[in-house]
Amino acid sequence: MIRTVLAAAALAFALPAAAADAGDTYYELHYAYEVAAHCGLADAGVERGFRDARKRLAELSELDDDALKRHRIHAIVAAEREYQNRGLGGYRPWCRTEGKEARRRILQWAAGGN
Repeated sequence: MIRTVLAAAALAFALPAAAADAGDTYYELHYAYEVAAHCGLADAGVERGFRDARKRLAELSELDDDALKRHRIHAIVAAEREYQNRGLGGYRPWCRTEGKEARRRILQWAAGGN
């Protein structure tokens, strides 16, 4: 699912291939944060980890501010659409699976992992 959204993000904003590749992890981090936040899993550790990882990934990506902003906005929109697609009560299993995985990934990125 995340890979499909990543491909759509690159096409939707017509990013050059190298920039799209460099921004994939930055996009994934923002998507994961939005999922964790929707699921109520964005505690202080996740917040801190997100900020640290976001800063580090932005520096490593070498993308300009506009490209980073496009990745960020697309990730936020994608997570919101996914949440809305779940329907009444459908978000609960989503949060048990993807929400917990999103939280884990943010903490992993914050610790310097991929």
